[in-house]
Amino acid sequence: MKIKRLIFLSLLLANVIRCAWADVIPYDRRSVSYCFRLANINQYPKYVFIAYYPFPTPNYAIIKSGECVHFYHLSRPVICAIAKNHFREDSLRAYQQARNQSIRDKLQRYFESNPNLIRSDVKISAVSTLSKSNPTKSIEDVLTVKKLSGSTLQIDYDNVVYRYDDGTTEKKPYTEQDMRPSPSLKPKASSSKASVVGEGWLVAGGLSIVGLLSALFMRNRKR
Repeated sequence: MKIKRLIFLSLLLANVIRCAWADVIPYDRRSVSYCFRLANINQYPKYVFIAYYPFPTPNYAIIKSGECVHFYHLSRPVICAIAKNHFREDSLRAYQQARNQSIRDKLQRYFESNPNLIRSDVKISAVSTLSKSNPTKSIEDVLTVKKLSGSTLQIDYDNVVYRYDDGTTEKKPYTEQDMRPSPSLKPKASSSKASVVGEGWLVAGGLSIVGLLSALFMRNRKR
């Protein structure tokens, strides 16, 4: 049991440090706003569209027509659809807000084993940082529902909208589903240096895990 506790603790700490490291912005980069939008969900009035976030903790967001969906950049959302006559938002919200872990676990089971949910295979990856010389201020991916029938939900990328620091906007169509079109405005040339600050946090976090596990191991041996 003691070994299992040590393993569990090490995995928990590693996950915390992973998220913290991912949120560190190196000195030569800056944050950028990213969101995605489903452009034609008003064509499917009998369905509710939901973005499910399995990581870092299970969560969800109702996708509304015309609204851009923002999310934590490591979440990897899964887009789902469910017929309105099978959807009970009150129950889903209760799972989300519950403090009891066993009740919150129902949220994960709802999205991973609900036979009424129709899941899309589209992969959505956020852009969280760009080089400081990059003139892009925000990125908006526009997706469309191509097919919703039976157990099939096909969603494709349609275009991407880039907004720049100078106030201009550019829309570029997707020609390949797995490759976002590059913006026309290119980053200005700049000298690159190693980001030692971020690496220092990573090393410190790793040493902290090793030190804590060593201390716990020695304490258990003395017992």
